[in-house]
This record gives sequence, C-alpha cells and structure tokens, in this order.
Amino acid sequence: AVVNENGEVVSNVGRFETIREVQEATALKLGRAVKNFLQDEGFDINEIAGIGIGCPGTIDSANGVVNYANNLAWEKLALCEIIEKETGLPARVTNDANAAALGEAKFGAAKDYKFSVMLTLGTGVGGGIIIDGNLYEGNKSCAGELGHIVIDNNSPIQCTCGRYGCFEVY
Repeated sequence: AVVNENGEVVSNVGRFETIREVQEATALKLGRAVKNFLQDEGFDINEIAGIGIGCPGTIDSANGVVNYANNLAWEKLALCEIIEKETGLPARVTNDANAAALGEAKFGAAKDYKFSVMLTLGTGVGGGIIIDGNLYEGNKSCAGELGHIVIDNNSPIQCTCGRYGCFEVY
C-alpha cells in the first residue's frame, strides 16, 4: 500500500503470492512487485519516502535482516538490502506485530497514549510494546514475541520455534 504522512491509504494492491522458493528469489520478486506497482499506479518515485515492511518472525531491524521467520522458511535474509537494490528506495523492516503496534500508536486506538501493548492473532500470536511513544524491541528485537512465552513447562506440544508449551500452540 502507499500510505501518506497522515496514515491514509492512497493506493493498494490486494495480494502478493509466490510458491516456496529460495528466500532471496522471493525477496527479489517482492521488490519487483513493489517497483511495478508504483510505476503502474503512476507514482513519482521521488515522492516516495521509503518502504516499510512488517514481516513475521525475529527481525534485526537495525540491519534490515530477517533473522528467522519460520512461517516463510526464511533465515538470515538481508531483506532490506534486496528491496533497496531492486526499487532504489530506502527500506526498513520490523516484526509485523511491531508494525501493527506502531500503526495503532501513531494513527489508531493507542494514538492518545504513550504506553501500550498490542496482541496480534494471525498465523501466530505476536505482540508489540510501545513505551513512552517508542517501539520497544528489547534483546535481539524479541521483546514483543508474546506467542513464544512458555505457559506450560510440562507441555508435550512443540511450537514451531522448537520449544514446548508456548502460548502460541494453545
């Protein structure tokens, strides 16, 4: 989607689909799809501030790397580097639940609050934490991974992260 500085969606495309393939190839396809979308919709590339990406998994947002996204089978993917090279625009990535929490803190239900916690339910259980108006990512950007809090130390159910008894498996 193209979003203006007021958080309003100016234009969007419904969906990007790909079969499971080498992670770099998928990222390259994504970059091409973004570039083509902007061109097809007639946007002046010089008027686009950058590309923001919300991605599931553990993200090194400072370096633009997807450390591990089990649902996508991505590991140590330099996503921003690939997107920037393909589009010519600066790119930033954060965990998808963090992106949702930031959106709510800036434009949505939490915009009047300096502190908030968001719980997301999708392909997994995620969360984002806003402290004093800023996203709190914590150690290795994993602070909001609420789905991977172990709630049953004796659980026989293994989570996709490899541990047993995570909130997400229940």
